[in-house]
Amino acid sequence: MLVLAAFTIVVLVNLVHGGKFVQGLYLALDGLLALGLLLLALRHATRWLGVAVLLQAVQFSLHAYYIVVGRRYDGLYVLVNNLVTMGVLICVLAGVILAKCKRRAFGK
Repeated sequence: MLVLAAFTIVVLVNLVHGGKFVQGLYLALDGLLALGLLLLALRHATRWLGVAVLLQAVQFSLHAYYIVVGRRYDGLYVLVNNLVTMGVLICVLAGVILAKCKRRAFGK
């Protein structure tokens, strides 16, 4: 639900045209998503959540770097952003699959 909410907000932010303002919103959103994943990781202590938190930290650092340096989004940004987002989604999918397998094992 957390990742879906973040995705929805990103889609809404893309409708805003404001350069630095949009970059700041991306940074804030990544920080909130990382915090949410961290709280889940602390509560449930699973490896897949830990990896998702680390990947989200990379995402946050990417946005912070582009804001501090004042660079416009380029091909490197798009590549890293998409790879990290895909990694987080794969981690969440792995968590769902592992939870289903665990539930089946205990259900027998």
